[in-house]
Amino acid sequence: MSLSTDNFYVQDRSALKRYLAIVGFLGLVLLGMLFLYNLLNKPPEVKGDDNPKGLTSLFSIYGFEGDRLNRPTGVTTDANGNIYVADSEKHRILIFDSNGTFIDQFGDAGQKKYELWYPNAVAVADNGQVFVACKQSNRIVIFNADHKPIWQINVPAPLALTIKNNRVYSTTMRGVMIGDVKGNLINNFGTRGPRVGQVDFPTGIAVDDKGTIYVADSLNYRIQAFTPEGKSLWTFGKPIDKKNPLTDRFRTFGLPVSLTIDKDNILYVVDGLGGEITVLDTKGKQLDKVGDWGHNEGQFYYPEGIAYTGNETFVVADKFNDRVQVLRIPSPVITPIQRASGYGLPILALIPLLALILWMLRRRSFRYVFDESFIEEALSKGYAASIISELGKVYVTGSIYEKYKDVEENGVKLGALLKTRPFSPDVAKKITVEHGCTEEEAASISLSKELKGRIAMLTENGRVAQIAAAYGITAKRHDDLVDSQSMHTAHSPA
Repeated sequence: MSLSTDNFYVQDRSALKRYLAIVGFLGLVLLGMLFLYNLLNKPPEVKGDDNPKGLTSLFSIYGFEGDRLNRPTGVTTDANGNIYVADSEKHRILIFDSNGTFIDQFGDAGQKKYELWYPNAVAVADNGQVFVACKQSNRIVIFNADHKPIWQINVPAPLALTIKNNRVYSTTMRGVMIGDVKGNLINNFGTRGPRVGQVDFPTGIAVDDKGTIYVADSLNYRIQAFTPEGKSLWTFGKPIDKKNPLTDRFRTFGLPVSLTIDKDNILYVVDGLGGEITVLDTKGKQLDKVGDWGHNEGQFYYPEGIAYTGNETFVVADKFNDRVQVLRIPSPVITPIQRASGYGLPILALIPLLALILWMLRRRSFRYVFDESFIEEALSKGYAASIISELGKVYVTGSIYEKYKDVEENGVKLGALLKTRPFSPDVAKKITVEHGCTEEEAASISLSKELKGRIAMLTENGRVAQIAAAYGITAKRHDDLVDSQSMHTAHSPA
């Protein structure tokens, strides 16, 4: 007797059609999802006549209720994403929400105590206090969370401000000052000059999570990184030939005026004369340069302050365009997903399809365990070797293997076709005790129970089949193997 392979092939073709229909349907669903993904993630359209280089203009703030900005110089944001603007020529601080809607203004113009005179930098502490630098009146004025002035610090020409971990960092014409939010001086370093470690009119400052301090060393035309103690780590750019500044072909910056740092520890440096933003890593390596000179949205005209707001979004004080621009600058840090998307999202869509196909193929792969009763039945009908060869992965206990390995059928020894695996004697003993079966029967059941994957036990012994079923093992006789549709579609004929 032999297996009815024609029936196997017919049912396999039917199953294959069903699988292909499922794959086709899922492919259409994935294509639809990709279309929706691309539609929802399309960058905002760039405003203005010219496309600015390397960035996207989201919107600009020109003022509120007809009251226009006049030479905005410094910008920062708070924990809620609100935008603070040092509106220099109008001697005030303005607050807008993340969409550019006006919230509040504060500060009285003048040079008396607590008054603001050409404010040039602003920073917000975690407790809501606002620190405002006024270079021309040699002071930093501190406002509480309700924007009322509460005290001031006399500082010679404060140029830049930032706050990190409740420490206030300020630059002056000759160096860096570090204090706490209560006004206590913690450290200061620097002398004025062109040498490495010196600074000259540094108008920008930023601090990373490790405490490294980055300074826009403006009149030395460079960026300089310092340890918290003031040791110079590296410089990017160098002092120009001041005898021929306009013809110095080695000039890196027109004039670096401010900088900020994003969540990936990437530095963004505003070039006030070049109308560009230079992108650096924290080792001083240039990664990119974006922006352009002009008056359109996304272009700059003598820009100054810059602040990072999150999600690749930045705020720039576009000083001589009398506006604050909110921009998107793509991060130069490439994630694994972004790297993969460079090869096309359709290729990524193939991953779940491939997983589905592999899963379907896995479903069609059974492992079989023969007990002695099945082998005897197959040998008596002359198809033992053919059925073992047909099914492919057939396992028996070690004792059954030793008994039948040299039995030959149609010129083939069964030992060349059968496989054996160790099993737990303790499990087999427990099965014998609980069900009263023989040790050999319990061994075959134990082997079936411990094999990994989709297992079917083939036996002609009805009692063994019942015990196997009690352990969740599929048990089949020869007639079941031929007639059962579930088993037919579960294996592939040779």
